[in-house]
Amino acid sequence: APPIRYFFSDRVLHYPVHLWFLYHAMKHTHLVAATLVGAFMTGVACAMVRQTHDGTPLSVRGALVSGQVRYGAVLLIWTVTWGSARLLMEGLGQLAPKAGWLLWAAIGSTVVLQTLLVYAIPATVFVGAKWWKALWLSIRETLRHPVSSLLLVAVPTTAVIAFSVAFPEGRVGQWMQQSHAEIVFVFIVGQLILWTVADVLVTIGVAHLWFSHRSPPATTSVSTSPAPRVKAA
Repeated sequence: APPIRYFFSDRVLHYPVHLWFLYHAMKHTHLVAATLVGAFMTGVACAMVRQTHDGTPLSVRGALVSGQVRYGAVLLIWTVTWGSARLLMEGLGQLAPKAGWLLWAAIGSTVVLQTLLVYAIPATVFVGAKWWKALWLSIRETLRHPVSSLLLVAVPTTAVIAFSVAFPEGRVGQWMQQSHAEIVFVFIVGQLILWTVADVLVTIGVAHLWFSHRSPPATTSVSTSPAPRVKAA
């Protein structure tokens, strides 16, 4: 309570403001959890996807023991990816009130930036690249396969951004005053589910895309039997 009171005032500790504060604080707690745990678990998920492509049984222990997931590298990649996307979104967002189209430009630019860096963690897990080289490999991979990469990232990311735009904290607080304060739990649960599904889709999808881009093209068998003779009339 003392830190919360110091940074956010005493009123957020009392009903019903404390319910709104849960929704307000979600983005901060989600960021801390994603940085400390989520980045590493993304690497573990990539290692397990590799197990499926190698034909070995799925094993969390095997992914951890293999040493493919290096916490320092994935943490740096996660920090650079999130930090750059956040700076871009916040920078363009400051200009949005002056020009409405900048809001959509900020959303589009954020999606493109995340698409360019989305292969970085798979790159460091699959080929053991250093964090800075993994970022470059991610950009190169996206430029080689722009359509599939953009579609995979854009759909979940746009859904998350749309939720934030449709249900901002001010609007949720207004609805709490007009109806019941406990309605905020609907938005908390909805946002948690959306974040979880989006993270899973992007993480697993990108890891599978990495291998599908390297799979040999399917060859069609050509019949070597001689052509039938045509009997003359």
